[in-house]
Amino acid sequence: AEQSRDVVRGTVSYKELATIEDELPRARTVYAQTGAVVQSMSRAVVSGNALDGNRAKQAVTEITDSVIRNPDAMMLLVTMREKAVETLNRATQVSVYMTVFGRFLQLARDQLELLGLVGLLQDVGMLKLPPGLAERRGNLSGADAELFKTHIAHSVEILSKTTGLPA
Repeated sequence: AEQSRDVVRGTVSYKELATIEDELPRARTVYAQTGAVVQSMSRAVVSGNALDGNRAKQAVTEITDSVIRNPDAMMLLVTMREKAVETLNRATQVSVYMTVFGRFLQLARDQLELLGLVGLLQDVGMLKLPPGLAERRGNLSGADAELFKTHIAHSVEILSKTTGLPA
Protein backbone atom coordinates (compact mmCIF):
# COMPACT_ATOMS: atom_id res chain seq x y z
CA ALA A 1 0.00 0.00 0.00
CA GLU A 2 2.86 2.38 0.80
CA GLN A 3 4.44 1.83 -2.62
CA SER A 4 1.21 2.57 -4.53
CA ARG A 5 0.76 5.80 -2.57
CA ASP A 6 4.17 6.98 -3.75
CA VAL A 7 3.20 6.32 -7.37
CA VAL A 8 0.09 8.49 -7.12
CA ARG A 9 1.56 11.31 -5.06
CA GLY A 10 3.70 13.89 -6.81
CA THR A 11 6.53 15.99 -5.47
CA VAL A 12 5.34 19.54 -6.12
CA SER A 13 4.73 21.54 -2.97
CA TYR A 14 2.15 24.28 -3.52
CA LYS A 15 2.03 27.33 -1.31
CA GLU A 16 -0.99 29.57 -1.28
CA LEU A 17 -0.10 32.59 -3.38
CA ALA A 18 -3.23 34.61 -2.63
CA THR A 19 -5.68 34.99 0.20
CA ILE A 20 -9.18 33.70 -0.41
CA GLU A 21 -10.37 37.32 -0.36
CA ASP A 22 -7.96 38.23 -3.16
CA GLU A 23 -8.57 35.08 -5.20
CA LEU A 24 -12.36 34.92 -4.96
CA PRO A 25 -13.05 37.71 -7.52
CA ARG A 26 -10.62 36.10 -10.01
CA ALA A 27 -12.10 32.64 -9.33
CA ARG A 28 -15.63 33.99 -9.97
CA THR A 29 -14.53 35.32 -13.35
CA VAL A 30 -12.82 32.04 -14.26
CA TYR A 31 -15.85 30.03 -13.15
CA ALA A 32 -18.20 32.18 -15.24
CA GLN A 33 -15.91 32.05 -18.28
CA THR A 34 -15.63 28.27 -17.97
CA GLY A 35 -19.41 28.05 -17.80
CA ALA A 36 -19.57 29.98 -21.07
CA VAL A 37 -17.08 27.57 -22.65
CA VAL A 38 -19.15 24.60 -21.48
CA GLN A 39 -22.31 26.18 -22.90
CA SER A 40 -20.51 26.72 -26.20
CA MET A 41 -19.44 23.06 -26.19
CA SER A 42 -23.05 22.10 -25.50
CA ARG A 43 -24.27 24.08 -28.50
CA ALA A 44 -21.57 22.48 -30.68
CA VAL A 45 -22.56 18.96 -29.61
CA VAL A 46 -26.28 19.60 -30.11
CA SER A 47 -25.66 21.03 -33.58
CA GLY A 48 -23.32 18.18 -34.52
CA ASN A 49 -20.18 20.32 -34.70
CA ALA A 50 -16.75 19.49 -33.27
CA LEU A 51 -15.70 20.82 -29.90
CA ASP A 52 -13.02 23.50 -29.64
CA GLY A 53 -10.34 21.62 -27.69
CA ASN A 54 -8.08 24.67 -27.47
CA ARG A 55 -10.83 26.68 -25.82
CA ALA A 56 -11.46 23.86 -23.33
CA LYS A 57 -7.73 23.66 -22.55
CA GLN A 58 -7.58 27.44 -21.99
CA ALA A 59 -10.50 27.25 -19.54
CA VAL A 60 -8.76 24.48 -17.63
CA THR A 61 -5.50 26.47 -17.58
CA GLU A 62 -7.37 29.32 -15.91
CA ILE A 63 -8.98 26.94 -13.38
CA THR A 64 -5.53 25.52 -12.64
CA ASP A 65 -4.05 29.01 -12.20
CA SER A 66 -6.77 29.83 -9.66
CA VAL A 67 -6.44 26.52 -7.81
CA ILE A 68 -2.67 26.95 -7.57
CA ARG A 69 -3.07 30.47 -6.15
CA ASN A 70 -5.66 29.35 -3.57
CA PRO A 71 -7.82 26.21 -3.95
CA ASP A 72 -10.34 27.36 -1.34
CA ALA A 73 -11.74 30.15 -3.52
CA MET A 74 -12.70 27.88 -6.41
CA MET A 75 -13.98 25.18 -4.02
CA LEU A 76 -16.18 27.77 -2.32
CA LEU A 77 -17.74 28.70 -5.66
CA VAL A 78 -18.31 25.06 -6.60
CA THR A 79 -19.86 24.32 -3.20
CA MET A 80 -22.19 27.32 -3.43
CA ARG A 81 -23.39 26.19 -6.88
CA GLU A 82 -23.90 22.52 -5.93
CA LYS A 83 -27.46 23.27 -4.94
CA ALA A 84 -28.44 23.68 -8.62
CA VAL A 85 -26.50 20.86 -10.27
CA GLU A 86 -27.03 20.59 -14.03
CA THR A 87 -24.95 18.79 -16.64
CA LEU A 88 -23.27 22.05 -17.69
CA ASN A 89 -22.44 23.17 -14.15
CA ARG A 90 -21.32 19.65 -13.27
CA ALA A 91 -18.59 19.73 -15.93
CA THR A 92 -17.02 22.81 -14.36
CA GLN A 93 -17.42 21.36 -10.87
CA VAL A 94 -15.74 18.08 -11.77
CA SER A 95 -12.91 19.98 -13.46
CA VAL A 96 -12.34 22.05 -10.31
CA TYR A 97 -12.57 19.00 -8.02
CA MET A 98 -10.04 17.07 -10.07
CA THR A 99 -7.64 20.01 -10.27
CA VAL A 100 -7.85 20.61 -6.51
CA PHE A 101 -7.34 16.89 -5.86
CA GLY A 102 -4.29 16.87 -8.14
CA ARG A 103 -2.89 19.85 -6.24
CA PHE A 104 -3.46 17.97 -2.98
CA LEU A 105 -1.53 15.03 -4.47
CA GLN A 106 1.27 17.50 -5.31
CA LEU A 107 1.15 16.69 -9.02
CA ALA A 108 2.96 18.85 -11.55
CA ARG A 109 1.07 21.64 -13.28
CA ASP A 110 0.75 19.78 -16.61
CA GLN A 111 -0.84 16.87 -14.74
CA LEU A 112 -3.22 19.30 -12.98
CA GLU A 113 -4.31 20.66 -16.35
CA LEU A 114 -4.82 17.16 -17.75
CA LEU A 115 -6.97 16.20 -14.75
CA GLY A 116 -8.98 19.40 -15.15
CA LEU A 117 -9.48 18.77 -18.85
CA VAL A 118 -10.65 15.21 -18.21
CA GLY A 119 -13.08 16.55 -15.60
CA LEU A 120 -14.43 19.19 -17.96
CA LEU A 121 -15.00 16.82 -20.86
CA GLN A 122 -15.73 13.46 -19.21
CA ASP A 123 -19.51 13.60 -19.54
CA VAL A 124 -19.83 15.57 -22.79
CA GLY A 125 -21.83 12.67 -24.27
CA MET A 126 -24.63 13.39 -21.78
CA LEU A 127 -25.58 16.26 -24.04
CA LYS A 128 -26.68 13.73 -26.67
CA LEU A 129 -29.18 12.04 -24.32
CA PRO A 130 -32.89 12.82 -24.59
CA PRO A 131 -33.92 15.86 -22.52
CA GLY A 132 -34.51 15.05 -18.86
CA LEU A 133 -32.86 11.62 -18.89
CA ALA A 134 -29.59 12.69 -17.26
CA GLU A 135 -31.39 14.39 -14.38
CA ARG A 136 -33.25 11.15 -13.47
CA ARG A 137 -30.08 9.12 -12.87
CA GLY A 138 -31.22 7.30 -9.74
CA ASN A 139 -34.70 6.50 -10.99
CA LEU A 140 -34.27 4.82 -14.37
CA SER A 141 -36.17 1.89 -15.86
CA GLY A 142 -34.21 -0.87 -17.60
CA ALA A 143 -34.61 0.71 -21.04
CA ASP A 144 -33.76 4.20 -19.76
CA ALA A 145 -30.73 2.83 -17.91
CA GLU A 146 -29.45 1.27 -21.13
CA LEU A 147 -30.07 4.52 -23.03
CA PHE A 148 -28.26 6.44 -20.28
CA LYS A 149 -25.18 4.24 -20.72
CA THR A 150 -24.90 5.37 -24.35
CA HIS A 151 -23.50 8.70 -23.13
CA ILE A 152 -20.10 6.99 -22.83
CA ALA A 153 -20.02 6.06 -26.53
CA HIS A 154 -21.27 9.55 -27.38
CA SER A 155 -18.41 11.04 -25.32
CA VAL A 156 -15.84 8.90 -27.12
CA GLU A 157 -17.26 9.86 -30.51
CA ILE A 158 -17.36 13.59 -29.71
CA LEU A 159 -13.88 13.68 -28.19
CA SER A 160 -12.35 11.65 -31.04
CA LYS A 161 -13.44 14.43 -33.41
CA THR A 162 -12.17 17.22 -31.14
CA THR A 163 -8.94 18.88 -32.18
CA GLY A 164 -6.50 20.45 -29.75
CA LEU A 165 -6.72 17.77 -27.06
CA PRO A 166 -3.75 15.81 -25.77
CA ALA A 167 -3.36 12.33 -27.24
